Amino acid sequence: DANFWSRLLDVSLSLPTPSTPPSTTSSPTTPPFPPPVCAPTSGPCVASQKELGVILDNIESDSVVTLCGNTTIQTSTSINITQSKVTLCCEATGCLIKSQGSDRNLMVTGTEFTLQGVDFAAGRKDESGGNVAIFAAGHHIIRNCTFSGGSSGFLGGNLFVESPNNVTIERSVFELGQSRSGGGLAVL
Repeated sequence: DANFWSRLLDVSLSLPTPSTPPSTTSSPTTPPFPPPVCAPTSGPCVASQKELGVILDNIESDSVVTLCGNTTIQTSTSINITQSKVTLCCEATGCLIKSQGSDRNLMVTGTEFTLQGVDFAAGRKDESGGNVAIFAAGHHIIRNCTFSGGSSGFLGGNLFVESPNNVTIERSVFELGQSRSGGGLAVL
């Protein structure tokens, strides 16, 4: 039933990382999946909701928007991405977008969206997608992200993806999400 799946996804879903094949050289060990470089095409890294809003209002398709490492962006309203082929990523580690409790953190309506190394917390929405909602066609990629404490009145407390194509989610964690169904995530 729906409550069973919601509870199951609320536990902590972390997709496994494949192991690295044994090395035949004496070089130092490297992580199996080093984080991809997050090189901004939209200017310097961003450290506030206001800066992020200005950049998102002026970007073109095929843009990379980089959040400054070790930054918490407090949101009072939803951040909206309407352009296609946009990547939102963290410069290093420690990028958190956290709702002040009155709205979801991020809504995407542009196609072919990539989200990398950004954490989300405490997003709230009466409709689907408490922390993040993606309402767009195309293939979306979510990599190395944590979604925590999101709440929605319908589907996907932490993450909701409505895409007629597909989504790839790699090495991401979903925890403590609440919704009518799919507290961790819901994909339609």
